[in-house]
Amino acid sequence: MSRILVIGCGNVGSVGLHKMAQDTSTFSEIHVVSRTLEKLESVRDSISKRTKGKAILNIHTANAGEPGMFLKLLKKVKPVLVVNWGSPYDNLVVMDACLDYGVNYIDTACYENPDKYGFSYKLQLAKDSAFKKKKLLAITGAGFDPGVSNIFSAYARDY
Repeated sequence: MSRILVIGCGNVGSVGLHKMAQDTSTFSEIHVVSRTLEKLESVRDSISKRTKGKAILNIHTANAGEPGMFLKLLKKVKPVLVVNWGSPYDNLVVMDACLDYGVNYIDTACYENPDKYGFSYKLQLAKDSAFKKKKLLAITGAGFDPGVSNIFSAYARDY
């Protein structure tokens, strides 16, 4: 798979990044973006220590939900896969950037509108035909159970 771009390094992101770092033959170049430099540095340093420097986490400070910002980062990093462990409020912006750039996408939480209570996959699933047209894979809501998330991630890795 080589180059991957991950959004978020909170609780879920940190665990996922540590798991990815254990398999450098699959995830040979890991990039992560977050708004908080301290969290990025902490996860980067922990991964470096645990892997004895074999896995390197490339960190980027930005707001992935800011229109245009994430597309700019995609053009810089050039990943083959985006894994969104960030805010579900940003899912649609990130998905649109992935479509514009042309990269596969996985997220772990259903889109939520910050102005309304509740959530729905309707807007995300509406992007399915656009992803298919570009021969891209978009997996949404892969985080509803750690076991299922692992299965989806393994499938996506081999896709």
